[in-house]
Formats: sequence, structure tokens, C-alpha cells
Amino acid sequence: LNLNMSFMHSRKSYEVVTRRRIRKRLLSCPSFWISMLSTTSYLWISCGASMIINNIKLIRARHLMIVPDSLWRLRDRSEVRLARPIVLLVGASHWVACLLGYFGGYRESLEKEGHDSFTSSFEDHEINGYWSLYLMALVEAVYMLTGALDNPVGDGGPREKQFGALIMVVVFGPIGCIVVAILISSITREQSMSHALSAKHEENKAIMQHAMWILNIPKPLQSRVLSLHYYQKMGHDKEAFDALFNKKNLSRALENALLVYLYRDTVCTSKYFAQKDSNYIIEVLRILEFEVFIPGDYVGRRGEIASTMYFVSRGTCAILVPDPLHKSQVARAKVVGSLKTGQYFGEVALLDDTVRTAWVRA
Repeated sequence: LNLNMSFMHSRKSYEVVTRRRIRKRLLSCPSFWISMLSTTSYLWISCGASMIINNIKLIRARHLMIVPDSLWRLRDRSEVRLARPIVLLVGASHWVACLLGYFGGYRESLEKEGHDSFTSSFEDHEINGYWSLYLMALVEAVYMLTGALDNPVGDGGPREKQFGALIMVVVFGPIGCIVVAILISSITREQSMSHALSAKHEENKAIMQHAMWILNIPKPLQSRVLSLHYYQKMGHDKEAFDALFNKKNLSRALENALLVYLYRDTVCTSKYFAQKDSNYIIEVLRILEFEVFIPGDYVGRRGEIASTMYFVSRGTCAILVPDPLHKSQVARAKVVGSLKTGQYFGEVALLDDTVRTAWVRA
């Protein structure tokens, strides 16, 4: 698998995909040969070598620490970033538990007292002494690697008066503080990233509320302002859209593809674009500006200078014409029609200077 896995060139920053170059890189890497050698550890142990040779398999743990470049989609997932330090902690704890078993006094206790002395029980079921002893070592390893070991000298246990165990506590105790810091920073980082947008919204909302309090804005009007803010947060997140459509983050082709997808069932289906060239439609989509109106807002007012054409992307708009006797009073205006998704109005404003002849209300 490794011999067929692409990688990013460290200096030239491009993906190497040719098999010859991949194999050349791996075959010249000492860690690859050590990894290959680690697959034969049990062969040497069966021939009489010490169990300590099993530690050569640690070289393979690098796959947990460094995810291959070709798996970047998996590597960038928050679940993977959060789970990686936990998996590493469990794997490192298993390794330290094995070292404790070999050098830390557990092996001597097992040989001296027998495995029956370490037998435990769970809901009236007897647990084998070998498993119980391993779990004892694993628990101490976990606490050691998280800086929470409350009995460093091992009084009353298999580690008591074992020099090897003391050396391991001296080495892995400070490392445990670093492990805890890494775990906390990983969790904090993922939490801050997952709530980054919500934090921005809450900050903006607090600033808006303070501004409206200073200006002594009436409560009903404050409620409308906050309603618009909440709707934008739920249905049209301006912060997220601005980041997505930032020119630095997208190529022109990707931006066009996103716009066509977003407006495929709304603007693109409008009768205005019937028989229009696709390039013309894309150019119109590129200059569209998204505006949000809450129910009751006037999208266009009679008598105002018209300079904008509108497409209805979501919701419904009512068209109101003035009463012949009270032309300037919107309260007496009559609803003569409605605009639904995909429909448009104000196209005359693009051709000539004019004023609105009716009210359009969301």
C-alpha cells in the first residue's frame, strides 16, 4: 500500500503520483526498512530473542501521528483531529503497560505469586489473573501519561522497590503533563472552531443590542432588527457566505459553479432567462447581491427612484397599488398580485431612469 501511495513533495509543493518516484522515495527511507523489519519481530522471538525486540513495532505508530498526504480529506475532519490524540494516548498507554510488565515488577510478581493471586471478578464472574494484571498495568500507564499518578513509588503494589518502575515514572511523569496539555488544546481547538461562527454572531448581536440601547430604539423596532439578524444566522449566514465567496478562496470557475447550484431552482428558472445564453446567465448571477427582508418590510416603495431589479429567491412578495383617492397613503393601498420564487420586478429600472409605480412588500 505504501509503495502505491502518493505524497507531497517537501520542497516543490506538488503531488508525486508516479510509481517509480514513490518507490524510490520509500526505498531510500530508513524508517520504511525498519517498518518492514518490525513485521518479523515474532519470528525472532520464536527463535529465542528477548520480548523487548517487540518495541521495534513502535515505528509503525507514525501512521497514527502523520496521516498520509493523499488522505487529506480524512485528516482535515474534526472527528479525526479530536480522536487522534486519544488513540495515541491509548496506544502509548498499552506500550507503557507492557514496559511496566517487563521492567516494572509485574513480571516478577506474576512469577513469584502466580496468576491466581491477581484474579479479579466482575458481577460474580471471575476474570483471569493475566488480564487483571495487564489492566492494572494499563491503568497505571494511563495515569502516568496523563500526569495523574498518585502513587509514583508504587507502595503496596508490584512496582514497590522496583528500580525500572522508578525510572519509567521519572521519564513518563513529565511527559504526562505534555500529553494532558495536548489533549486539552485539541479539545479546545475543535470547540473554538465548531463555535467560531456562533461566537461571531453573538458578538455582533451584543454590539447591536448595545447600540440600540444607546439610541433608545423602541422595543418593537428592536425586535424586528434582531429578527432579521436571527433569520440571517439561520437561513443566510452573511459571515459564512462572505468567507465562501471571497475571491482569495475560490477560482472563477468554482464561483460560477456554486452560483449556478445555489440559484438553480430560483433565479435560473425565471422566465427572464428563457432563451438566454448560458454565459449571459452566469454573468448576471455573478453581479447579483443577496438581500434579506423580514415579513412586513418594503422591498420597493412607490415614488422612489428605481435603480435595481429584483429576483425573488425565497418567500413571497405582495404588489400594492395606490388608492385613486389617497395615492400617497400606503395604508390604503390595494394588493393586486404577488411575486413568488423565480419571479422578478424592476427590470425597467435597468433600461431608463424611472420611479417605482407600486409598493412591493415582503
